[in-house]
Amino acid sequence: MKNFVNYLSYAPRKFFVALLTLSLVAMPLVGVLAAEDVTIEGSLGVANQTAGETRWEEATSASFDDEVIFQVYYHNREVCDTGLVADNLAVNIDLPQMVSGTNQVVSATIKGDNTNTVNDSVAVTLDRADAALQFMPGTVVWKHNNATDGTENIVTESLADSVVTGEGFQVIENVQPCARYDATITFKARVIVPAVEVTKYVRVLGESEWVRVNTAQPGDTLEYAIGYKNAGNTNQNQVIIRDSLPPTLDYVEGSTMLKNASTSGQYEAFDSDEIVDDGIIIGNYTPGSNAFVMFQAVVPAAAELECGVTEYRNVGVVQPQGMNEFFNTTSTTVENECEEQPEEPNYVCEALSVSDATIKAGETVTFTANAQADNGATIKNYTFVYGDGETETVTSNQGEVTREHTYAEDNVYFASVDVAFDVDGEEVSDTGNEDCRVKVTVGTPETPEEPETPETPKELPNTGPGEVAMAAFGTGALGQGVRVWLSSRRKLSSLLLNK
Repeated sequence: MKNFVNYLSYAPRKFFVALLTLSLVAMPLVGVLAAEDVTIEGSLGVANQTAGETRWEEATSASFDDEVIFQVYYHNREVCDTGLVADNLAVNIDLPQMVSGTNQVVSATIKGDNTNTVNDSVAVTLDRADAALQFMPGTVVWKHNNATDGTENIVTESLADSVVTGEGFQVIENVQPCARYDATITFKARVIVPAVEVTKYVRVLGESEWVRVNTAQPGDTLEYAIGYKNAGNTNQNQVIIRDSLPPTLDYVEGSTMLKNASTSGQYEAFDSDEIVDDGIIIGNYTPGSNAFVMFQAVVPAAAELECGVTEYRNVGVVQPQGMNEFFNTTSTTVENECEEQPEEPNYVCEALSVSDATIKAGETVTFTANAQADNGATIKNYTFVYGDGETETVTSNQGEVTREHTYAEDNVYFASVDVAFDVDGEEVSDTGNEDCRVKVTVGTPETPEEPETPETPKELPNTGPGEVAMAAFGTGALGQGVRVWLSSRRKLSSLLLNK
């Protein structure tokens, strides 16, 4: 050994470098082979246990409340006498938890510290879109050979739920080589459906039978009952019950009552009136448990109801936490017989028409008058006023009357008709109705010419002082006197000058 060391110390530098390089290259290769020097195999199977399936398959179908069983299989494929152990073999199971849908996929991954990795999956088809798979706690079972001397000692053990529900890989064991050491892990899931049943009933206070459709009288008090049942196979928490009460029904404050297991099956007063508003929370319910909520409402009095039949459609609503709303309804009809109110008398002169609105003197025209009267009113007579000083009254209860009239002179005439009615024994007239007035033009009436209005000059002509004075005074008596005086002055001046 010593001589070998001395040889290395005197060996050529190139040989030493080559030896070092070979060792560095070889070391990682050995490490890679050591990391996966044991080969394992495995699979995932499924069967509908409720349906009686006995073979592990890649897929199955299931319905509400069916139990489905899954199996993870693994095996160290190395030769029995090699002693190649799969160290820390672990599994990772992915079971969708409370994920609704018709297509569910469950997968498993198997690996050890020094093995290859195996992945497999199975499919479960559910018959409802709101269904889901729920892991059944306490159902994880490990079947394996616990002998260490090469013999067989098959045992069945329960494993923790975390093998299925935990995060990441769960270590199971160090797996010995040989087929006699293969093993399985089975677990179960149940098909759940968050089902809710809602019933709704009504009765008039004092009656004993609950019904869904009934009749009531104005002013009656109605009792409503909303029934709830957890018809699924999972717990339903913070269940809310609400009632959509028609706005014209008056809720009776303090009338809400609850009946469930906590009240020993008897109705007890509930300390909230929110049943007809946001609703009340009635607690948590296990599969199959139920509850009833009852309250009262008052139908409006006859004076507040319309005449005839009114329908009150009432909706009960149930909503467990995290779920949709579920509904049911009742219907109550209320008949309000009102005394018929007499209609107001109706009477009116509807129209007056003329056969020809333009005629010649001496020609005859026909007038037609129309009137209406009902609801206790009748027509007594028509009085035609022709506009030329003549009138004519015709006694008739008919809705239409015609009369002829001749105009003797050219002119424009306005004819009308006044209708008299009998209303509950009193005479009433419809006069001055523009619809019962017409214009008749006879011949070509002469229209007197209007006198012309002389134009006033915008300014007086500038003709000197004398003419201005005449213009100022020439039109009145004073002006006339001034003219005479001026004339006499001119004559006097002429005489004096001639002397």
